[in-house]
Amino acid sequence: MLKKIQFLILNNFFLFLILILASFLRLFNADFQSLWDDEIVTMIESNPYISLRNAYHTYINYDNMPPLYFITLRCVFLIFGYTSLVLRCFSAIIGILSVFGIYKLGKELVNKKTGLIAASLLCVNFFHINYSQEGRPYSFLVLFTILSFLYFVKFLKTQKIKDVLIYTLFSSLMIQCQFFALSIIIGQFLVFCFFYIQSESLKKSFLIKGLLSAILLLISYIPAFPQLFKNYKIKSSWIETPKGNEFSQYLGNFFGDSEMILPIIYILIITFFIILSFEKNTDSKPFILNPLLFSFIIIISWLFFSLLFPLVISYLAIPVLVPRYFIHLIPALILILAITLDYIKNQTISYFIFFILIIFSLNDLLIIKNYFKTPTKPEYRAASKFVTENIKKNDEIVSKTGLHYKYFFDYNQVKNNFYWESLENYTRKIIKENVLKPFWYLSVREENIDVEKQLDTLFFNKYYINMKYESFQTFALKYESIPDKTIRINFNQKTKQFINNPIVMDVNSCLTSQKISLNKGFYSLFFCAKSLPENSINNINAHLTCRLNGKIIGGCFLNNIAYTTNKINFYTNNNSNAIIELCFDNDFYTDKSDRNAIVISTFLENKNN
Repeated sequence: MLKKIQFLILNNFFLFLILILASFLRLFNADFQSLWDDEIVTMIESNPYISLRNAYHTYINYDNMPPLYFITLRCVFLIFGYTSLVLRCFSAIIGILSVFGIYKLGKELVNKKTGLIAASLLCVNFFHINYSQEGRPYSFLVLFTILSFLYFVKFLKTQKIKDVLIYTLFSSLMIQCQFFALSIIIGQFLVFCFFYIQSESLKKSFLIKGLLSAILLLISYIPAFPQLFKNYKIKSSWIETPKGNEFSQYLGNFFGDSEMILPIIYILIITFFIILSFEKNTDSKPFILNPLLFSFIIIISWLFFSLLFPLVISYLAIPVLVPRYFIHLIPALILILAITLDYIKNQTISYFIFFILIIFSLNDLLIIKNYFKTPTKPEYRAASKFVTENIKKNDEIVSKTGLHYKYFFDYNQVKNNFYWESLENYTRKIIKENVLKPFWYLSVREENIDVEKQLDTLFFNKYYINMKYESFQTFALKYESIPDKTIRINFNQKTKQFINNPIVMDVNSCLTSQKISLNKGFYSLFFCAKSLPENSINNINAHLTCRLNGKIIGGCFLNNIAYTTNKINFYTNNNSNAIIELCFDNDFYTDKSDRNAIVISTFLENKNN
């Protein structure tokens, strides 16, 4: 047994190395990125602790994909736990299997060398790695598309009933991953007809097996009909109307939009067609026995029919063109590159181009994009975690993107009242009810948080920003009601909370207020501010000193994670026209970072009766 394993490893040494690298690139830091919009929907739909009826209701209302991935994931969660890490690792393992699958397909179409080249290129492909770490059906789609074509090719070559049944199985799984995959089946059917007509040796049994497969595929598609009919009724979409340059744009997306990689890709694709044009095929030699021509027919049908129907739908009905919806084209494009490299007669040039592609791809992934350390998805998890850690019993939570944030609060068992509405609507409600409760407002991406002008003044006079947390494409604001005896401080002619236009203090300097009439007594100075950068320089944050008429009354080091409200208590001995100063006094910079202070709101509270 041990000798068999040793022989298997030695005989497939390079394949094992490729699979080890593929595993690392897909499993490493798999849970680094926060769950984003679509993945949160996946988690809700696949929750193993809700009834199947509720899960189906959520699926029908919030998704537009066939159900296979979500049903499978529900079972995975029951076994391994309901966490985002399990979600990501599941997709990652499917992505690793896709690398092995394309090796088998390349080997079946041409030879083992083509399979190894194809596996290597898919192993380091940025787009495939990215979506192998995403909890959506895209990794499923790639795997089952590859396996569908693998057994479609085997069926064309052998006509065995075993191959046609396995092809039918994987094809049915493929069309349960993405509705557009049905167009691939149509393309395969036309290729099937072409070979049946072209080859006199194929028998009637070949046709019967093909028709049997078609019937079984149609039956297997029945579970997706309800979602398909729902999608058919959709009349508008967030997707933009095609502009005519989508596919050149997608080709760039598929290879990371790398300026170093894309020229090589274009050259190899052109070279493929040049090599193909010199390929001769005699009438006595069936296409199926010519690896280059046979591969061309398979790959072109794969590409053409995958694009044709979505393009027609986008122009005649509703736009459906999004790069990730066509991730199953990447294996076809990579097979073109692999076949071209295999057919280049000068092996030195072939290997040189191959290694350049691998090195450039890894450089783009690990260094240029810094993929495993750079957030690219909205940080719902970080924003909701900050609120969870700082929320108080009576705080309410408001968000326009309620479905996504509520998932995290439910997961963390936060029991505070949650309102799925805009800040404007919530503001109108609390002003009408005249009940001023503290609340958190969470949003995502670039949302303008200003309310209508007629509500703005009322809101400004009743609330101040107590805390603000910002992460990648997300933020959380804590609003507290303003104390009764409040005196607004006007810095640099700014009369409002400058949440959308904060005051940045990037050198040692002071913010000086206009003159404020203060009576003798006790006061508290409130200011909401933050220190930059988030990674403190020499473990020291920005420091603000507070002055009253030039005299120091207090100071503090600012928080470097979030904007927090700081409080300085002081006493005045007599009635006077006072000037308040906030002074940034420890500016420091290095070659890579600069210490700054940012202020977003200030006011005084009169503590006297």
